[in-house]
Amino acid sequence: MKSLIYVIGLLAGLCVALLMNNPHVFGSAGYLVPLVLIAIFVALLIRYRKLFGPEFQMAIWIVILLGLMLLHINRDEIFRHGNRLLAAFLPGKAIAVTTSDGLTEVLVHKTQGGHFEATVKINGRELLMLVDTGASHIVLSARDAAFAGLQTDGLEYTVPVWTASGTSVNAPATLSAVSIGPISRRTVSALVSPPGELQQSLLGMSFLSTLGSFQMKADELRLTD
Repeated sequence: MKSLIYVIGLLAGLCVALLMNNPHVFGSAGYLVPLVLIAIFVALLIRYRKLFGPEFQMAIWIVILLGLMLLHINRDEIFRHGNRLLAAFLPGKAIAVTTSDGLTEVLVHKTQGGHFEATVKINGRELLMLVDTGASHIVLSARDAAFAGLQTDGLEYTVPVWTASGTSVNAPATLSAVSIGPISRRTVSALVSPPGELQQSLLGMSFLSTLGSFQMKADELRLTD
């Protein structure tokens, strides 16, 4: 048994050494292989610690060192997985991650209502908006437009729009800045809905079409700059 424990510890050390030379040697979740070996190593050490005597403490320090090396080697991937988990626990919260290609990606999970809602900064003011790929423009409610600093008194409602409730007219507007997470755009065209007509503002294609890509997968929305 003592020899087996030494072998498992040696294998865990070799896996960490391989990861140091090539972080992708075990695939996208390469840290799992040595992590499992280290876990088995620790479990056996604790179970058969009487076999080692003074060697037990030295082995524990070796395990700690291997674990710290493993965390350091895979810190970027662990951080990405952590952010995805955070996005799942905070529906509507835009969580920024960096992909393996170095691109900036924003993750948004569905809220309990089954919609993709996200906190968006319009002219520096935060608004909870519904992501709507069917809307040709960003559409602000009259209340949100005023909150974002637009002069709603002088708006001209001349743009016809077709909604589920029928035909309406919106007012054209230009937003100086629109941001979701670290993704930001300036001088974005938008529409303002008449007072009392729109309950929640829409993040539409006048912003989404400027992105590198946007994908809806099950309960997750991915926006790439």
